[in-house]
Amino acid sequence: MRIEYKEENDQENQNGSEQEIIHESDLTKQEKRWMEWEKIKGLGWKKRLPYLWTYYKVWLLVPILMIVVISTGVQIYHNSLEEPLLHVNVSDTVLESEEGIQQLSADLLQLCGTGGKYETVPVTTNILSGDDYTASIKISIWLSTGEMDIVICDEEKCRNFQEQGIFMDWTELSESAQEALQEHIKDGVLYLEEENWNQYGLTIYTPVCAGILNTSPHTEAAEKALLYLCGESGKQ
Repeated sequence: MRIEYKEENDQENQNGSEQEIIHESDLTKQEKRWMEWEKIKGLGWKKRLPYLWTYYKVWLLVPILMIVVISTGVQIYHNSLEEPLLHVNVSDTVLESEEGIQQLSADLLQLCGTGGKYETVPVTTNILSGDDYTASIKISIWLSTGEMDIVICDEEKCRNFQEQGIFMDWTELSESAQEALQEHIKDGVLYLEEENWNQYGLTIYTPVCAGILNTSPHTEAAEKALLYLCGESGKQ
């Protein structure tokens, strides 16, 4: 094998360019690296990137993989420190709902939190009308793992969940919560107060209803959240 190193004058001449043939075995490692670097520097950017990818992609991928691994590790570590106080799912949200989701999460955190650094109130939006299969899978997972507290949805879906025994019976709430929410409960379905809910701009259907899953691990926080969303209490 050999390495060809070409030295060309800035101006062409009749004799053509000089060419020196150097055998690889005659070069030191330092000389090989220097010649390769000179070759790369001599390539334009359009040729340099394809060349680097063709001959050095393994070495280019190593730092990228290291960054991904480190970032994933940091994210897993931070997630392990989080202390969810309440899980809320809102069905059929509008497309541009991220700001409203963040605001709802912040308000409920202020309502239920104690000021702990890692306390969170996750708000998800992964149930859609018409996708009964996915909704059933989600509900089954939540019921088996206890990773959901409140589901906010339209009246029909809420009534179905209530009839299937997915939501806890309102008589299981504290007496004070039952008394405060009784005007908002009709035929076993809880209706949120429109003014309090509409400020977040998350849904376009009306009325908006909610229920607490019967496997909820945070029923006290869920009570506080529903009292607030029904206009029966304010944030701290």
